[in-house]
This record gives sequence, C-alpha cells and structure tokens, in this order.
Amino acid sequence: MTTVTTNNITEISSGVMTEKSTQTLRFGFIVNPNPLSKTTTIRYTTPVASKVTIKLYNTTGRLIQTVYDGYLNAGNYSSTLTTTNISNGVYLLRYEDATNRADVKVVIQ
Repeated sequence: MTTVTTNNITEISSGVMTEKSTQTLRFGFIVNPNPLSKTTTIRYTTPVASKVTIKLYNTTGRLIQTVYDGYLNAGNYSSTLTTTNISNGVYLLRYEDATNRADVKVVIQ
C-alpha cells in the first residue's frame, strides 16, 4: 500500500484500486484568551498553500511584533503571542495569506 499526500489531496494505492479523497478547509482565525496579560494562543486555518503573515499593530498602525511570516501548506496551525515587553492597551492582530485577510482587536492588560 502506498500513501501520497500533495496539495491536500491524499491518494491511497493498493494493487489495482485507487481511492482519492480531498479535504476542503475553511479559513479561520481565533485568538484566545483575549484580553490577555502575558501570552495568548492564535489558532488559524490556512485553506491554500501560501505565504502567511500574522502581525501585531498599535492603534496608530505601527508594527509592534511579527508573530509569523513564512510559507505554510494548507492546514490548521497555532502560534503563541507573547506580550511581556508590550505596554497595556488595545492592538490589532492581522492575519494575511494569499486569499484571506482578517483583523482581531487584542486587549493587553
């Protein structure tokens, strides 16, 4: 039996039979807990393979921290935002990939 996974399509071959199944992923972006004091977990689903960035901005639009910047395959991921050196206040956490963009207001206390 041979199993090959490419571009989120899993192909399982055994002898003469071939079965193909595709998994459709929907975009998701969740920050929990929020408000936060030191750390929070960011969970996100990237529906297509692409470059992904997650960045934290202050209310004037100044970049405070890059949480993630790199290429990801389609799938479910999580990152940790650590805010021990960031002042209390309201911030904007922005997710971007090839087809999606989302902003979440984050309160650091």
